[in-house]
Formats: sequence, structure tokens, C-alpha cells
Amino acid sequence: MAERNKHLYSLLSHPAVYLAVQRLFRSEATQSRLLELLDLRAGERILDVGCGPATFLRRLPADVAYIGFEPNPAYVAQARAEFGTRGEFHVGYFDEAAAQTIPAVDAVLAKAVLHHMSDDEANALFNIAAKVLKPGGRVVSVDPAYIENQNSISRFIISRDRGRNVRSPEAYEALARTAFLEVAGSVVSRTFPPYDYCVMAARKPHVPQ
Repeated sequence: MAERNKHLYSLLSHPAVYLAVQRLFRSEATQSRLLELLDLRAGERILDVGCGPATFLRRLPADVAYIGFEPNPAYVAQARAEFGTRGEFHVGYFDEAAAQTIPAVDAVLAKAVLHHMSDDEANALFNIAAKVLKPGGRVVSVDPAYIENQNSISRFIISRDRGRNVRSPEAYEALARTAFLEVAGSVVSRTFPPYDYCVMAARKPHVPQ
């Protein structure tokens, strides 16, 4: 994982600091778009990769099964304290070994994950996601993005992100296409503070390719 962890960035490993920053930069339009693309139905199962303290779980219907993986044990402890048995929360990276431990899922959420990964790591994640998804399942992601004619303040803030691999929307889509044929991304921008996100969805075919 390619990210900045020294000096002030190290404070983000503490759940309270992380949640405060998340509240500052959370975009309601982005959150709504994620829910729309996930399109979760009663009884379906979602895998949240890099779930942090699992705050997105608050937005999900109670009848959706939730599995989260997060390498920071402090974030997982926060999730377990808040949500208890509402979901499964695992400490660790979601990799091939972890994929063998979970049932097939209807959706995979990767929220602010890809820009922390190298191309090889992101390609591996999409390929593993394709294996754990049911036919017709979808991977939905959101990450900061560099776009054409970008607001200078947005570009400056994004360039200082903890993740070192912020990309253009086209570059994020190219990563997903290593494992999925149906990929679509869009840009969602907020005005204060200025910030640009790439929201992307990739879908597994209903029948084998």
C-alpha cells in the first residue's frame, strides 16, 4: 500500500481523528451515488474492503448482510463497539486467503481504497472481487481524482492526500477493466471545500464470460 504515514498523517490512524476528517470531506451527493450504484436488495450481502470504522453501514438497510475488512485494528475495534453483531468486522487486508473465508457476495464496496494502491495491487483486488461476486454482482468504488480544468484548491488538497496514487477517472476505469467488461465511472464534485471524486461501478455478467 502506498500512503503517507509520517508526521501529521499518523494521526489519521486514530479513529476519532479519521472520523473528523471524513465528516469534513464527506459529500452527500457522493454517498447517495454509492448507494444508488450498490443497489442493494433485502437479503443481499455486501463486502466492504478497507471499511475503516464501518460508518457506511449506517446507510445500509438492516436486512443487508455486511462483511468488512480493515487492516487498522483500532478502526475495527471502533466498528465492533458501535455496530456489534450488525456486521462482521475482520482485521487484515482483503486478499486471496481472506476471500476463501467468506461466502459469495452481491456487492463489493471499495471506498477511498484504490488511490492507496499501486496498479498491481488494484488489479489484484479487482480480480479477487470478481471471484467472490455472484453473477450480476457489482464492485463500486470512490476515490479522489485529478480531472481536466480542476479547481486549484481541489487539486492542492487531493495532492496532499494520504494515498499516493490518486489517478484520473480514466485510469481508475482501466484498472477495473483488467477483471470486468462492464465499467462506468463518473465525477462528483463538491464546492466546499472544493474536492473531486471518481465514483465507479463494475458489474459481473449474469452468465459466465
